[in-house]
Amino acid sequence: MPDDGSRVRCATLNVLGSANPDWDRRRVVIRDSLRGLEADVVALQEVGANEVEQLLGADYHVTPFSTTSEDGIGGVLATRVPHRVLEEIDQRTTEHGEDLP
Repeated sequence: MPDDGSRVRCATLNVLGSANPDWDRRRVVIRDSLRGLEADVVALQEVGANEVEQLLGADYHVTPFSTTSEDGIGGVLATRVPHRVLEEIDQRTTEHGEDLP
């Protein structure tokens, strides 16, 4: 099928960021895999805002989630074209609310 620009490629990944074991090796694998996908929209969880450009490159517009854990780990939405956040929904439940930032 010819690529006429009408398709949107999306990817999501729980990065299990730099505070976890073997980050130096995993970072290279994650970076190469994400860049190889050439996704238009990328959602990443368990990632530090300072790690996103290392993983995706500089060609993305990045919006971090409004809240992170105490060590700065959270989620981001990255897109190849500018985007804007319409609403962020808090999905914490009262039962597990203290477990999540």
